[in-house]
Amino acid sequence: MPVPSPPPAATPVPAPRLYLSHDADLGLLVALEHGRVADDQPRGCWAPVAETFAYLLAAPGGRAVGFGLDEFDRFDPDDPELAEIWDAPRFDVPSLGLTDASAGEIATAARHRFGPDEDSLNRRLAAEAKSLRGEEALERWRACLETGDGSAHYAVGYTLCHLGRHPEAYSHLRHHTEIAPRSSWSWCWLGRAAEAIDRPSEAREAYRTAIELDPDGRTGARRNAERRLGEMPPAAVDHPGHDPSGRPAG
Repeated sequence: MPVPSPPPAATPVPAPRLYLSHDADLGLLVALEHGRVADDQPRGCWAPVAETFAYLLAAPGGRAVGFGLDEFDRFDPDDPELAEIWDAPRFDVPSLGLTDASAGEIATAARHRFGPDEDSLNRRLAAEAKSLRGEEALERWRACLETGDGSAHYAVGYTLCHLGRHPEAYSHLRHHTEIAPRSSWSWCWLGRAAEAIDRPSEAREAYRTAIELDPDGRTGARRNAERRLGEMPPAAVDHPGHDPSGRPAG
């Protein structure tokens, strides 16, 4: 009687490849999968381990795709409250030459790389971009995006809007609302870009989302979105033309 073949081995899931963002002024180290962002995530996506440390999850209850470490300038590898970060999950960090590394190992290597006072490249580029205007700012924001920092999609988008390049802006802003869905200003700027490329239905929906995400007007996006929504012709419909993002119009 033939011996049955063993079931095929499960394909191992590769460890997330992280980029590093260190803001020395804030004392904050963030290590995230390329293209992901820390801010404006759905509720439940940040899983705290200690007061100063949390893992970012791909979805509530999902796999870890990075972490954030506050008070990084005072990071103590022997802190018992952080004992858990030396175990799984594990990550790859190409910029540090690390593979299959724990968050604790990554934080220790990052401390040697940056010390308490040196910003990572994406933060330096962002600081330069904020001091510039127009094409010069756009160049820095694009460079920041190329470091793996997905938050730069937002800045690239609004800078392109200021330059009148709305089809390009739309693609970046639409993507940013997907990776940071609770960003009220990102939705507001998406509405502006959608208006400019003759997609009024999408613009109205984006403005309404911005209003919902800023119920008390704390960020200022609500007032801006309400004003622009009130100025739109109520009967306008989207033009059935090409979607500049390359995706089917919805």
